[in-house]
Amino acid sequence: MQEANWISLMDYSNKYHVSMSTLRRRIKNRELKYHLKTGKYYLSDEPMTNQQEEDLDNQVVFEKTPDNSDVYLQELKKAYTMILHEKEEQIQILKEEIADLKTLVSVLESENQRVNSQLR
Repeated sequence: MQEANWISLMDYSNKYHVSMSTLRRRIKNRELKYHLKTGKYYLSDEPMTNQQEEDLDNQVVFEKTPDNSDVYLQELKKAYTMILHEKEEQIQILKEEIADLKTLVSVLESENQRVNSQLR
């Protein structure tokens, strides 16, 4: 085994556009040439066989195409963000109303004290 012919999983993934999970699964199923050195897997620096590349092409297309759950999740995020924004606006309005009511209470208490002092 010549060291220059072996590359790390990350390098292989980047060079041959293969996901790390695919590489790990193929190592587990013994579908790729590999060796383990100091706890790291190294793969032979050569492309996968034609059959493996066809499987990979199908997988990459599937991974890059958003499925319904991704679209649904994004719509939920938009709706949640809009609701959150509306709630923040409502909170701001209520805070302003509370400040106005506190001012009114203060004025009414002052007026009440003035009237009570005049009655005595």
